[in-house]
Amino acid sequence: MSRAWIRACIIAITMVAVLGIPLANSPLFAQKDGKGRGKKDDAANRAQAEKLFSALQESWKLEPALEKARGDLARKQAVLDTALENASVAEKAAKASPDDKKLAKKAADTATAAQQAQAAADAARQVVDEKAAANSEALDKVATIEAELLGGLKLISSKDWDYEKARHLLSRAGFGGTPQDVQQLVDMGLYKAVEYLVEIHERPTANLEIDIRPQSKGLVYERYLSGEARRELQQRQRRTFRNQISDIRKWWLQRMVESPRPLEEKLSLFWHDHFAVNYRDFNDPYLVFAQNQLFHRYADQYNGLLHGIVQDPAMIRYLDNHTNRKGSGNENLGRELQELFSIGEENSVNHKKNGYSEDDVREASRALTGYTYDQATGQFRFLGTRYDETKKTFLGKTGAWSGDEVVDIILQHPATANYVTKKLFEFFVHRNSNPEAIETLAHVLRSNNYELRPMLKNLFMSEEFYSEEARASHIKSPVELLVGTIKMLGIQQVDYGRLDSACQTAGQALFEPPNVAGWDEGKAWITSKQLLDRYNFAADLIDQRNVDIVASLAEGREFASADEVVDHLVQRCLVADLGKDKRQAMIDFLGDLPPSTQWQEKKDEINTKLRALVVMLLGSPEFQVS
Repeated sequence: MSRAWIRACIIAITMVAVLGIPLANSPLFAQKDGKGRGKKDDAANRAQAEKLFSALQESWKLEPALEKARGDLARKQAVLDTALENASVAEKAAKASPDDKKLAKKAADTATAAQQAQAAADAARQVVDEKAAANSEALDKVATIEAELLGGLKLISSKDWDYEKARHLLSRAGFGGTPQDVQQLVDMGLYKAVEYLVEIHERPTANLEIDIRPQSKGLVYERYLSGEARRELQQRQRRTFRNQISDIRKWWLQRMVESPRPLEEKLSLFWHDHFAVNYRDFNDPYLVFAQNQLFHRYADQYNGLLHGIVQDPAMIRYLDNHTNRKGSGNENLGRELQELFSIGEENSVNHKKNGYSEDDVREASRALTGYTYDQATGQFRFLGTRYDETKKTFLGKTGAWSGDEVVDIILQHPATANYVTKKLFEFFVHRNSNPEAIETLAHVLRSNNYELRPMLKNLFMSEEFYSEEARASHIKSPVELLVGTIKMLGIQQVDYGRLDSACQTAGQALFEPPNVAGWDEGKAWITSKQLLDRYNFAADLIDQRNVDIVASLAEGREFASADEVVDHLVQRCLVADLGKDKRQAMIDFLGDLPPSTQWQEKKDEINTKLRALVVMLLGSPEFQVS
């Protein structure tokens, strides 16, 4: 075995361990076509892989040095803070006793010490900046080569990474956050910020307990009760179900606000709309709760989700697959599996000559016979006595396929990755998707066995994601709007019951999408009534007594005038341009505002003004987009 081959194997293993690129899909293992092209591609890919590994080694060496420099800066900053405090105390003492030479000398000495500490901190900060720049350059190289190996989109440079881009990323890959949250991503740099959000399994999960149990069949003696007694028991059970679904909604909204994995919650919301189920059709909260757990568990694995959804009791019940049996078929799940969940109706024979057909729908439905669930436990059941074991021809392949084998065939269909990628692109970027960009991202998704993380990393670092067309183009859904408002303002002690009611009033009751196609998106969210509902919620939320705008604004900053306050709030709340006239109107509304150092003296009065200003911003058309 040659040294070159050993080195190639080491590189390949590194690609698997560090980048998550499956060996079978890696360009390093390109298939030869019998004309010599394979060797050429193999050599080129091996050269790229070696280049990537060298870039990784460089970044690995730079990271400890950067962390050491940051630690040194933190220590010198602490020394500086102490020196400045000592100098301030000594100066005050010297001014109080101007004739005391000892105090004067101490003041001079502490001032000199503070200057020296300042110089040391400045020098340490310069070292950090230099090492951070070198580290960013190395990570840029890693990301660029990785994108080339994956065949992904063109990336922006980390030199272009700034506060606005970090805020855009946090808003789209999560629900936004406070200026401190955004600045944390800025300080991480582009590569680390994207990795921090996308590698959700490296973050702790939200630790929020809830106890939802399967639907009870009732006790044996209940059959002997009178009709009136049974009706009363049923009414009590319905009340229990209403309380349970309310608890599940509040639990999930709290996860969206508090979870250290914002992308996991954002993806779960996407999948809830993609695999839409309305619990009112079968009135069993446990089933939709279990489905929500499925969305969280496989949030970044479409392969696992598609396999999971054909065995999901909520979906089976919603689409009546529990009635699908040999000789008495039900085609609902077999149809939606292709039309809405994977290949897409636009790729059917109605739109494309070689698209999937009604025969494929029937054959998929036959493969799904026997896929049912147990009402008492809420668990999936496969009943062989109901299964149609005869051969089926599905998407050109013949065999005695089961439902799971049908899913495997669907995942091999060329349109599946494109369809799912297009929906994800429209959710995270904008609705006018570029076919070339979709094809590129679909290739990354398909070649990584439908794991979303490589594709999302590439997307969240791409020029396409930060383009002008993507900025301020996404109309927030009610959940995105309301959860994002809470996170952006850092509101504590949230009443999640009121939040749930507001989402329902604004048109997005969780676990109640209007139909199997989910909610209408985009402009459908902003009818005149819904805009009024959004404004009223913002006013209701901000007017709560526990919302302290003064404390939220004053954290770590000072404001000298009303225009500084308005500019800060506009930057904090809006991505769309407010316009000069609206800005001036808000400055005039605040009037003669004292410097923030004096706000505590008139805290209630200033809080009232600031709350009103924030309500104006949150009710503006510009706040409806991200």
